[in-house]
Amino acid sequence: MSDHPALVSFWALATFYSPSSSRNIVAALSSRARLICIDKRGAPLDMQRTLTRGRLLLFLALLLTIASGLALRRHGYALHLPFVVVKYGGSLLWGAMVYWLLATIFVSTRRIKVVSVALTIAIFVELFRLWHTPSLDAFRLTTAGALLLGRVFSPWNILAYAAGIAAALAVDCALSRPKSSM
Repeated sequence: MSDHPALVSFWALATFYSPSSSRNIVAALSSRARLICIDKRGAPLDMQRTLTRGRLLLFLALLLTIASGLALRRHGYALHLPFVVVKYGGSLLWGAMVYWLLATIFVSTRRIKVVSVALTIAIFVELFRLWHTPSLDAFRLTTAGALLLGRVFSPWNILAYAAGIAAALAVDCALSRPKSSM
C-alpha cells in the first residue's frame, strides 16, 4: 500500500463495514483528500472515478433514450410504423427514461430500489391522467405536457412502462457486468 503514488506517508485510516456487500473496506486519504479504497485483497479501488464513470454511462443512456423517444414520436408515423409501435414504443422508452434518470441520480443505490421507485412513479403518472382541471388539461395539450404527463389514461401504458423499466434494467446489468479476462 505504501508504494501507491497518490498516498503520502501520513495516513488517515478508517475501516468501514458495508452491509450490502458484507465485506470490510479500508480507506486511506491522501494529501489531496481523495478517497482511495482498498478491498480485502489489497487492490486499490478509486470509488469516485467508478461512480463518475458509472454516472456518465447512465446519463448517456438517459440521453439516448430521450432522443429515441422523441424521434419515434416525431417521425414514427412518417416512417409508416404501425400505431402500436409508435404509441407503446414511446411509452416503453418513457419507462426506460424514468429508470435511467433515477439510476443516474442514485448511482450507488441498489437496482431493485431504482426499479421499484421508477415503477411507482410511472404508475402514479398514469393514474394522474385521471385527474382533470382546466389548467392541467391546457398543459396536457402542449407538447411538453403530452410528453411528460400524457393525455389519456390507459392501463396498457403501465404495462409498457414496466417493460421499458425491465429492458433498461437488463441493459444496465449487462453493461455493468465485470469484464472477464481471457
